[in-house]
Amino acid sequence: MYGSSGNLFAQIREGAPFDVFLSADAEYARRLSGEGLADAPFPYAIGRLALVVRKETGLDPKGFGDLLKSPTIRRIAIANPAHAPYGRAAEAALRTWKVYDAVKVKLVFGDSVSQAAQFMDTGATQAGLIALSHARVKAKDLAFAEVPEGVHPPLDQSGVILKRTMSLEAARAFQKYLTGAPGRAVLTRHGFGLPKS
Repeated sequence: MYGSSGNLFAQIREGAPFDVFLSADAEYARRLSGEGLADAPFPYAIGRLALVVRKETGLDPKGFGDLLKSPTIRRIAIANPAHAPYGRAAEAALRTWKVYDAVKVKLVFGDSVSQAAQFMDTGATQAGLIALSHARVKAKDLAFAEVPEGVHPPLDQSGVILKRTMSLEAARAFQKYLTGAPGRAVLTRHGFGLPKS
């Protein structure tokens, strides 16, 4: 199941029957472990943010913050910073570029980074700050540029195996795959950085 890390975290605390939780914010995984709801967290990826524009705008996404002030950009998709790590990263990037106040009226919040990417895909927004992995999937219709490291706090992603799992063996096999060479190769191919450990 896909969703914002914050919403899924809340569902797990309320008893949602998941086996593994992969969070775009390592803090949610640490909290579940600390509350006794999950095993020790395992880092699996470092998320990357991309600025995307619809190709028909003719704008170059490498213009970053300044580009977002263009009148051609009427709506900008980001995940909701209240509960989505990619939304917090997007907001931080806008503030680093010193354009947040100028563009905040253009922001359209998706419940998750996946929904923000859907807004871009359907043409509901002309620009967005979404996961690089999503931007690569939609490369046919979008022009994108990876947001440089240091523009926003790192998106350290971690997972946990939940204590209530009914499929412990399968959950452990998934963790081993994801953190092993095959899983790391898939993550790299889709635009994620890798943790050092």
